[in-house]
Amino acid sequence: MPISDLCNQKCSAGKIGDSPITRSIGTSLHERAAQLLKQSRIEAGLTQAQLALRLQRPQSFIADVEKGQRRVDLVEFVNFARAVGFDPHLFLDSLLMDQEGG
Repeated sequence: MPISDLCNQKCSAGKIGDSPITRSIGTSLHERAAQLLKQSRIEAGLTQAQLALRLQRPQSFIADVEKGQRRVDLVEFVNFARAVGFDPHLFLDSLLMDQEGG
């Protein structure tokens, strides 16, 4: 399916669902994403320091992400998923289901 078809299913004119696009830090979605990232790291049996080594980033980067003080871009998210060993598709599905109350 073309990406434009996927977008048309979920987005229209600067909106995702019924919410206007706004800053993400501090939103419930951002906070839940940070919680899920931390949970996935812990379930993988990794410390922040071990994950930081895998990502070639300082441990403080991992801490800031997990505290919700730093946004993660798409490339960083994919790298995080690979380093921890989770399926990014399932992560996003879970995150969106949480947001939609499902």
